[in-house]
Amino acid sequence: MRDNPETAKEILASNIRRYLKMSSHSQQELAQYMEVSNSTVSDWCSGRKSPRVNKIEKIAKYSDVPMTTLTASASFHDP
Repeated sequence: MRDNPETAKEILASNIRRYLKMSSHSQQELAQYMEVSNSTVSDWCSGRKSPRVNKIEKIAKYSDVPMTTLTASASFHDP
């Protein structure tokens, strides 16, 4: 049995949503920056799909956080 049932995909989705909210950016703004469709960003934010590593790096740059912050569980970087 796992202690934390979140998958890597769910963690990444949660963190993308968190940093969009913290920066007051919309999914549409991220989609424009990433040069992908709005539905692609929606899929990333819902956890239906995960971005490739190069896209995660670009999301981290957009969010002004290290890439590892996007891929780490919230318990890792929240007190």
